Amino acid sequence: MISIDVNGFDKRTLVKSEHGNRLVSSPNGKWLAFMHLYKVYIAPMPKSGQTLDMTDKTKFVPVTQLSKDAGINLHWSNDSKTLHWTLGNEYFSSEVSENAKLVESGIKIKLEVKTELSK
Repeated sequence: MISIDVNGFDKRTLVKSEHGNRLVSSPNGKWLAFMHLYKVYIAPMPKSGQTLDMTDKTKFVPVTQLSKDAGINLHWSNDSKTLHWTLGNEYFSSEVSENAKLVESGIKIKLEVKTELSK
């Protein structure tokens, strides 16, 4: 995750994750959602002035695991209070706070699409 100034200069790497493949800041900039080895985590947005490596074992800020198994398609509610993700045919949501809990089940997504093969 990098930042640049409004003129496109002063590029800084804020957060990296060696085993993470998605870092998503909340709209209000207070939270960071990330995937580490496919599991979903949240942490308060670190403000250290140097590049931090976010993992499930980071100690600089409290890190909370949200997904029991895994998750993809991380996205925030507009008010930054809820993080959403998907896994297979389920849609998951978690209220975001220092006391967030592990989410074990989601809403089943039932999508049916007619294709040339289904005619």
